Amino acid sequence: MVRQRGVGDQQVHRGWKRAKAPALRVAEEERLLELRGGGLAPRPAERYLTVFEESWRCYPDVQPCLETLKRLPRGPRLAVLTNGDPEQQRAKLARFGLLEYFEAVLTSTELGAAKPVAYATACRWMRTDPAQAVNVGDMLESDVNAAALAGLTGIWLDRGIDFVTGGPSPTAAETVFRIERLTDLPPPITHERLTGSHGRRKVNDPGQ
Repeated sequence: MVRQRGVGDQQVHRGWKRAKAPALRVAEEERLLELRGGGLAPRPAERYLTVFEESWRCYPDVQPCLETLKRLPRGPRLAVLTNGDPEQQRAKLARFGLLEYFEAVLTSTELGAAKPVAYATACRWMRTDPAQAVNVGDMLESDVNAAALAGLTGIWLDRGIDFVTGGPSPTAAETVFRIERLTDLPPPITHERLTGSHGRRKVNDPGQ
């Protein structure tokens, strides 16, 4: 399974953070109006969502990766697993022409479970054995380590930044599969390919 948010470089991520600022300013303006006794401006939630949606960005390595996987003779089945709002997550994928690549968009609302519990639930929904599933994500704990605890193979998409704190990337165990771009994924992405008979190795290990 491929996680929707993580795809690109640190510069793109910084731009994404800057793009959120207008939405925050809208919320601040509404609060000031309320404090001044002027009441809330018309449809503040709609204004916020409009600015927020305009801030959406797609990393440049997303579509090339998905195209490569699509063209494989026996490519993996792909699904998005997200804790986000169902309508909003599908709208993001549709805007950037990515929706067609995925067999399913699985959300915590519709599954009745959020990550990390949702990994096992998603595998059941996809009729897939967790031992044969791969989860790619940019959050080390919730996307990689949690997926591994659920029996999946986790691949860490390390963008060079901690998306929780905004600081440098966290330190991962040596056994964690790590890539810096989605286009670094090995073809084909399979559990056997990653684990092999000699134990786990990093995906971008030159010896692979």
